[in-house]
Amino acid sequence: MSYRIEAYDPARHRAALLELWATSLWGAERLAPAVEARHTWLYERAPDGPAHTVVAIHVESGAVIGCASALPRRLADRAGSGARAGMLCDFAIRRDHRTAGPAIAMQRRLAQDSAAAGFDLLFGYPNDAALPIFKRLRWTVVGKARTWVRPLRTEAALRDRLERAAADRAPRAAPLLQPAIAPVARIGGAVADAALLAGQARRALRRPRAIRTEVVPRADERFDALWRRARPPGLTGDKTSAFLQWRYAEFPTAAHRLVAVTGRGGDLLGFAACAVEDDVAVLCDLHCDWDADLDWVLLGVCDRLRREGLRSLYVGYAGGEWLGKKLESHHFFERPNDRSLIVHTRTDAPAALRDRVATVDAWHLFDGELDI
Repeated sequence: MSYRIEAYDPARHRAALLELWATSLWGAERLAPAVEARHTWLYERAPDGPAHTVVAIHVESGAVIGCASALPRRLADRAGSGARAGMLCDFAIRRDHRTAGPAIAMQRRLAQDSAAAGFDLLFGYPNDAALPIFKRLRWTVVGKARTWVRPLRTEAALRDRLERAAADRAPRAAPLLQPAIAPVARIGGAVADAALLAGQARRALRRPRAIRTEVVPRADERFDALWRRARPPGLTGDKTSAFLQWRYAEFPTAAHRLVAVTGRGGDLLGFAACAVEDDVAVLCDLHCDWDADLDWVLLGVCDRLRREGLRSLYVGYAGGEWLGKKLESHHFFERPNDRSLIVHTRTDAPAALRDRVATVDAWHLFDGELDI
C-alpha cells in the first residue's frame, strides 16, 4: 500500500475528516455526535487561528485514512516573551491502515510545514504506544508528564478498595463480607475526610486574607487582568479570557467548570478549569500569582469541588519538580502516567530557544494545554 500526504482542504476533505474523527480518534463514541460542532470550533473559532492539518490518502483507493493537526498557541513565561507554537492534536489513522508509514509521514509533513504555518516549534503529549513514531523522527523527548490525585471524599474509594481486596483474597467469602464493607467504608471515610479537612483548616488559619470560590459561566475581564499581572513560571499558552472561553466554555464534546477564587473586594486570585465525569474532576488548567496565592487557590478549588460532592481531583502536568512538591503538601498523591512531553524546533530556530525548550523545567503545562 502507498500513501500521499496533503494539506487539509475543507472543500475536498471535510466529509472524510469528520468520518475519521467519528470512528478513529480517541473517545470517538463521545465525539461522533459533535463532529460538525468540533470542526466549526477548531477551524473557525480558535482565537489564535485555525488548526493546521494534514491528511494521509491511500493512493490505490483515494480514501482519506489519517489526519494530524497542530493548533496555534502563543507561548509565554515570566520573561513575558515566548514563541509561536503548534500543539499536536487530532492524530488518527483508520484501523485497517495503522502502520508506521502514514503515521510517520504525517508528522514529518507537519514539521516540514512549521515555517509556512508560522510555528517556531511544535510540542505534543503522546502516550507510550505513539512515542516511537516521534523518536524515529528525532523529536526531543523533554520528559515524562506526571499525574497526581487528591482525595476529596474518601468513602467511595475506600469501599472500592475493600471490595477488590475481598474479591482477590477471599473470593468465596466476598459475598458474605459485602454487608460489612459499606459501614466500615463509611466510618473509615469519615475519619479520613476529617483528617483532610483538619489539614485544610490549619492552612486556612494561616491565610492572610479572606477568600471565596464560585463556579462562573464564562471568563471575563478579571481573567485578562490576572493574566497581565501574574506571569507563568514556565512556558505555557496564554490564558486570556478569549482563549479560556473558547477552550472550556465553548468546548463541544465535554462540559467544564471554571472555578474562580476571589479575595476581599472581588479581586480574582486565581482559577481552575476542571472537566467533571461522574464524581471525578480533572484539572485542565490553573493560573494564579504562583508565589503569593497558589496555596489559597488550591485550598479554595479543592474545598469547592468537595462541597459539590466530587470524590477526587486529578492533575496532569509537564513542568518543573516544584509543583509536584506543592501538590503533595496539599495531600495529592502521585499516580502513574504513560505520556511524555515532546518538542520539535525548526532547524533555523535560535540555538537559545532550542536549548530552552529541551528541558522539562522550562515548561508549565496542564492537561488542557497538552491535548484537546
